[in-house]
Parts: sequence; structure tokens; C-alpha cells
Amino acid sequence: AHPRDLHSFPPRRSSDLVIWLPYGGGGQEKLTPKELRRVRANYAGEVTMTDRWFGFFYDAFLASGRANDTLFIMTTDHGHYLGDQGLYGKMGYPLIREVLDVPILMRDAKGRRAGKTADNLVYHTDIPATILAAAKVKPRQKLHGKSLLPMLAGGKGPQRDHTLTGWGPFITIRTKKWLYNASLW
Repeated sequence: AHPRDLHSFPPRRSSDLVIWLPYGGGGQEKLTPKELRRVRANYAGEVTMTDRWFGFFYDAFLASGRANDTLFIMTTDHGHYLGDQGLYGKMGYPLIREVLDVPILMRDAKGRRAGKTADNLVYHTDIPATILAAAKVKPRQKLHGKSLLPMLAGGKGPQRDHTLTGWGPFITIRTKKWLYNASLW
């Protein structure tokens, strides 16, 4: 099978079970409870595999001796619809917390705030601002992001009352309490 066929719509099935949900389009197909359990189990398996390999990578990073002079950042782009609110697959609208809540794991060279969490509303554009601040490089032009380094030092970091996410003609405004999805068309 061609790789693009692995993400086709409708969902790929093997005998009577869904293997994986579609990428793009659709997202409203109803799955049986058995199919949904299988899809969620497959997703959990991928998360477990990623966690295991990340552990190998991180152990190698620590063993390399570079942890004492390296800012380590790991994140992802989005979550996935796994039947939450009746939505399935990979689609950009509507955006819900299960898709928007993504981790940004950071470790500075001093290992400050190890194991701590924060609930700040942040953007991925904060990552380049953080890297430049850590390297003490002044940006040539104004950045959209804000450095997250103050959070590692025990401070508050960026204090936003909302974030704005767009996908095509769709926007989502988010606060810590609310989500508002809208179409610009």
C-alpha cells in the first residue's frame, strides 16, 4: 500500500476492526464501541512506543554530558480526535481541549523546576523566543512569542488571558475556562 493510502477516508479496516482513523475530511463517521476501543488501544500503543523511544533518547542525552549546557524542549503539534464529543480522525475543526492541550516539556541546564507543571496559556511561537533568550541572542525583529525561561526560574512566565488558534477559515479563541469555535466563512 502507498503511504498516503494509510490515511484515507473512510477509516482503514482489517476484517471487522478499524486500524486507524482518517487524516483530513470526514471525522463524523460513527464507529461501533468495539472499533472505538480498538482505535484508542492503537493510539495508546503508539503513545507507549513513543514514550519508550523518547526515554532511550533522553537517557542518551543525559549520558552524553550535554545536559549541563543544553536547554531541552520537546512538544507536539496537536492531539487527536478519538471519539471525544463524537469526533474522529484528524481534522482541524472544531478544535477542542483534547486537540489543543499539548505538552511542552522543558529542562534547562540547571534542571530547575524538575517535575513541576504550569497551566499558562502558551503558543508554540514561545519556543523560538525561549531559545533565543537562553542563547542571549537579541532577535532582529519583534517576535510573536514570549520567552518561557522565567517559568523555569520559578517566575510566572507569559500571562495571557486567551489564545487564538486558526486552521483555514476556522478560528478558536481559548481561555482557561472557555473555548469558542467560529467559521470566518
